[in-house]
Amino acid sequence: MANPAEKKRLQLLTDEVSQMLASAGTYAIADNSSQAVEIDKKSPFFKCNGCEVDIAKKLDAAFAITGLVQKGSASAANISMAVRSVATGELVRTAGITVLENTDEGWLRGVRRLVKSRLIGEGDAK
Repeated sequence: MANPAEKKRLQLLTDEVSQMLASAGTYAIADNSSQAVEIDKKSPFFKCNGCEVDIAKKLDAAFAITGLVQKGSASAANISMAVRSVATGELVRTAGITVLENTDEGWLRGVRRLVKSRLIGEGDAK
């Protein structure tokens, strides 16, 4: 379970990824506020066997992008992302990076590198 500082960091990562993907034009970011209750109920998505696809369908999205941060130690964290096709439910892209700095800026630097190298510029999904 994430502590308050880590929860804040997770929101920073979510906001940064959304902004980067929208700015790059790689993905159009759907407003998921209408599904907030369902998202809370089904979270964490890594335990729900693809339920994020059902939520994304309700939003008329083409892809569902989820992320996971796993703390390996006090200073190391693994950040991974998965992109699923809403039409098929198939995993179409994954990306991961290890971050060795347990700070807001360290996590942001890691996720920026991950998005730039693995999600932006690969394919032309929208």
